[in-house]
Amino acid sequence: NIGAVEVFKVADGGVVPGSVLRAQHPSRDDNFGARVDLSAHHLIAGARFEDSDGSSQNNGLKGDSGAVYVFTEGQRGDWEQTGFIKAPEPMEQDRFGGSWAIHDRTIVVGSFYFDYHTSSLGAVYVYEEDEDGDWPVAAKLTHDNLKFHDGFGHSVAITDGIIAVGAYSEDADGRGLNPPYSFNLDHNSGAVYLYKRGPQGWAFSSYVKAPNADAGDAFGRGLSLDGDTLVVGAPKERADPTKGDDDDSSVDNGAAYVHRVRAADEL
Repeated sequence: NIGAVEVFKVADGGVVPGSVLRAQHPSRDDNFGARVDLSAHHLIAGARFEDSDGSSQNNGLKGDSGAVYVFTEGQRGDWEQTGFIKAPEPMEQDRFGGSWAIHDRTIVVGSFYFDYHTSSLGAVYVYEEDEDGDWPVAAKLTHDNLKFHDGFGHSVAITDGIIAVGAYSEDADGRGLNPPYSFNLDHNSGAVYLYKRGPQGWAFSSYVKAPNADAGDAFGRGLSLDGDTLVVGAPKERADPTKGDDDDSSVDNGAAYVHRVRAADEL
């Protein structure tokens, strides 16, 4: 149960098996390879149950703190591990690497149980590759709205200058873009937080709820960003489409919401 990632090449209209990637220091039940993402020359694989404290890749001192592995493609199409990323201060049960995304030379990693033994508020870390091929921390993303077990960082997505973070267990009862925040009135309705990169780095931009938000919808459980298009999944949404968006008579039909991301505070 140490996990692996297999890379396939598409050639001549078919699929050809390529490299099999494993962590340099694998451990049982690290969950390596449960999710992967790919950019032009990098592949990242998370291991949210990895146990090291960051000073070594296999010392087992921080159980389930989590890690992300970076692999780089060589000129002949072979892959090798070139990076090992931990949270700046790894803590037990943080599940760092439970979600991640890469765009160009920027990696975003969710730690949705961050501060597990105190608040479990969740956090997201941004890493940017430097000229030496290292991945220093560029930002830590949080928000003042966050409450116990909101699931902040359970999903993340990135495109040019924009990061989206899902908090599928968030409980406020607002709807739409930047509604007034209300505490714990729509349990697990979910939300998405947008961050944009400016001259001073990454900063919060917008707070997004479903236009027909209801308790239990889990809005933000899944996310995707491509160009100026943001797609948000709400797998527990219960509207019967024949009865309108505000209907609540079905059982976990689910829904996906498509937004256009435009100016700094506009969808």
